[in-house]
Amino acid sequence: LYDQEEAEAYIFMNPVKRERLEKGWTQAELALKLGVKQSTVAKWERKGAIYRVKTRKKFSNVFGIDEKSFS
Repeated sequence: LYDQEEAEAYIFMNPVKRERLEKGWTQAELALKLGVKQSTVAKWERKGAIYRVKTRKKFSNVFGIDEKSFS
């Protein structure tokens, strides 16, 4: 079980980072799957990141979840 602070940190974590960690992937592995640089993944994982529609679709395909999760 998680304590409340850990649970809240996970819930409010950047969605790309959360999904990547759920899969057990490094930023470099996710970058390879998406065809981008690792530094791009790092940028996408920043707090408050905003994603283009095309990028949200890529995330949806790679993670196998609805693209609305990245809105």
